[in-house]
Amino acid sequence: MIGWRHFHPEVNPRGIGKEEDCGLEKVDFYGQGAGGSFEERQRLPGDYDAIVTQRPIALHGLEHLTYCDKGVVMLRKLLRRDIRKVAAGEEPPRSTLRSGGAIPTYCHDTVLAIPPIAGVDDLELQEEVGRRVTEIVISGDHHAADDRHDIVRKLLSEYESSVASQAAA
Repeated sequence: MIGWRHFHPEVNPRGIGKEEDCGLEKVDFYGQGAGGSFEERQRLPGDYDAIVTQRPIALHGLEHLTYCDKGVVMLRKLLRRDIRKVAAGEEPPRSTLRSGGAIPTYCHDTVLAIPPIAGVDDLELQEEVGRRVTEIVISGDHHAADDRHDIVRKLLSEYESSVASQAAA
């Protein structure tokens, strides 16, 4: 396990991150490394414990997946499909969304305050918000722009405001 963490004011506004506590087998926030006694980690396990208790090679047949693990299952299916393609001599699939040769991503701890909308099922609203946020992040001419991060953030903010005005109506 390698701890990966950003140290800048946007994700660490209080400046409490400890860069020296990040690296091989450690990161500076609870549950992401082997810190604490075995007993403490049994009472309050973190991601590290979920990883290391699976065995060196995880046996998926021993897992108890829930609805929340739907993304894990989908990713595994995609990986297996693509591994079979490569093994058969085919080219692996490539994203059509490229920005300077890299697949554009957006993972900047952005939180949208989406209020409930009268008469709209909450689960349906969550699904719609997820679809729209995904469209904003992966679609559009802004992928090649130098200020892509700012454009994505602006589009997300505009979307958030539009949903809030729907809820207020």
